[in-house]
Amino acid sequence: MEESNKEKNSENPLTKGWNSFIYNIQENFQNFQQALKDQTEKGIEDLKKNQEKVETFFLGVKEKWKDKLSEWNDEIKRKGIETKEQLEAGKQKIAQDFEKW
Repeated sequence: MEESNKEKNSENPLTKGWNSFIYNIQENFQNFQQALKDQTEKGIEDLKKNQEKVETFFLGVKEKWKDKLSEWNDEIKRKGIETKEQLEAGKQKIAQDFEKW
């Protein structure tokens, strides 16, 4: 009986150490899984927030381009009209000068 108690006592620290080792591995793995899950969820949230910012940015850029193109188009039309008016005025001046001559 003493020998079986000695065997249990000598096995006990080894078994206890092994069980503790396995338990720590499992616990650390679960912590790792939870950390990955939390990080993934945070990443998805950040992606959604950034997606809204990107969409807002590009909508703003689109509006600015639209306004700028409209402004340039109006300026080109205005310059075309001014040039046409200047051309007509030049023709009239030449016609008047020709008549005076």
